[in-house]
Amino acid sequence: MTNRELIDLKASSHQPNKTQTFQVLMYYLMAYYSGEPQFRAIQYLTLLNPRRGIAYRVAVNELFAGAVGIVSKGILGFPDSPRDM
Repeated sequence: MTNRELIDLKASSHQPNKTQTFQVLMYYLMAYYSGEPQFRAIQYLTLLNPRRGIAYRVAVNELFAGAVGIVSKGILGFPDSPRDM
């Protein structure tokens, strides 16, 4: 993690799949709800693959709000989505 980016290292010969991207979203949401201020500053989620020399990066504010809400409330059981706060 950097001061504004959550990075997950994946050393695979394949592109990221839905399980890996879901995992990074879960990491972000759990960190966000931990109450630690440094996690509220995360602006990007990144899957870094040094084997392929590629980084896949998405801005948190560009995540599909419906998916974030479903994971926050429906899977993790948090009362609100980060966008509702």
